[in-house]
Amino acid sequence: HVHTKFDGFIEHIHVNFVGQFVKRGDPLFSIYSPELLSTQKEYLLALQTREKFPVLHSEMALSGTDLVESARQRLSLWDMEPGEIEHIEKIRQPIRAITMHSSFSGFVSAKSIAHGTKVTPAETLYDIIDLSSVWVLADVYEVNLPFVKAGQPAEITLPYMPGKVLKGRVTYIYPTLDEKTRTVKVRFEFSNPSNQLKPEMYADVELKGSLGKGLVIPASAVISTGERMVVFVSTGEGTFEPREVATGTKVRNFYEIKKGLSEGEKVVTDANFLLDSESKLRAAISGTGHVH
Repeated sequence: HVHTKFDGFIEHIHVNFVGQFVKRGDPLFSIYSPELLSTQKEYLLALQTREKFPVLHSEMALSGTDLVESARQRLSLWDMEPGEIEHIEKIRQPIRAITMHSSFSGFVSAKSIAHGTKVTPAETLYDIIDLSSVWVLADVYEVNLPFVKAGQPAEITLPYMPGKVLKGRVTYIYPTLDEKTRTVKVRFEFSNPSNQLKPEMYADVELKGSLGKGLVIPASAVISTGERMVVFVSTGEGTFEPREVATGTKVRNFYEIKKGLSEGEKVVTDANFLLDSESKLRAAISGTGHVH
């Protein structure tokens, strides 16, 4: 946020539109300030006094009253460039309109001044954003939170750049949960030297990490009854057996199986609804849990 530290009037604008890129040190605008002009005159008068009455100046300096240094410091605190202070000292004339420069590089995201505008320190004249490094906010389901850590590597892909993968890391995990989506905001930081990532874009985030080894099955094989998780296991010759399982972490389209299945067993991944309905019907008629 660009402010002045004094009241003044805009005399010339160097950065004219929102979206313009500015480098650190580039001129933003020129401003006339009666207060700043008066302080420049005080500085020049103090210089003149020091040259005409060196003995008097030495005595004042010893007493802690250095008028030259005091005026120079005020100009510096009002963001007057050292080169400009040296310039007025050399030419012995105050500068009517001081040019204010950008203190960092970035894109102008807001501009509120025009030629002749009166401005005060309370007003924001420009907003300049540095997009060389950006934050990406992702929604992570609460069941996956135990596997998200600060500093963890991550990758993002963007719809408009197929095949392009950008690498970053987790920098912050927000402390609150969205009760409607059951997700938590996680902040990632990505380097953006070529300005490919722009504010308000959408991206897909992929976290990198290891969950170890375990038994997994496709999520489509699992039926939730509300009280338990059931899968249909092939017992051979077209026969299937409903079996309760204990599931662990869900990653993408797979469930980790903690209990109820063994490696090598075959489970149904399609038409589970039909099998479940037939199983309940046959169980109600004959009390058996087998389906053909």
